[in-house]
Amino acid sequence: MAEIEVDTSPFNRAIAVYAAGITKPVEAAITVAGKPEDYWFVWEAGSRKNPGPKTVRGAGGRIFSRQAPKGYVLKYRAEFIKWLLQEFKGAGRFPIHADIVKSVNRVAHQALALIKATVPIDSGALRDSMTVKEAQ
Repeated sequence: MAEIEVDTSPFNRAIAVYAAGITKPVEAAITVAGKPEDYWFVWEAGSRKNPGPKTVRGAGGRIFSRQAPKGYVLKYRAEFIKWLLQEFKGAGRFPIHADIVKSVNRVAHQALALIKATVPIDSGALRDSMTVKEAQ
């Protein structure tokens, strides 16, 4: 039986060069400020408090807003991932750190637009207080 040897050193060098340019995770966030900071998560994940006229019962007896009975953020998780994957599809090269930051920020702004379009609206304060904290 013949032995086959493959030289992977060019690939290893490419990975090392790529990894050297990424020193920390690239993270962007959708933030909420002001009074809505107190209740944004309840509208997303529900509450155990007594239901009111604008609420419905959901899974596990949790109380949700009638406008978002299944939440308004995490139900789009697959969409957010798809957008990130599309950012790098067909790039033809390893993305450098700056490329990754730009892509993450573009997707964060897309996600914010979708979330703002589907967030429950009571006074509008929650929607109006949402912003993107961009990746650096």
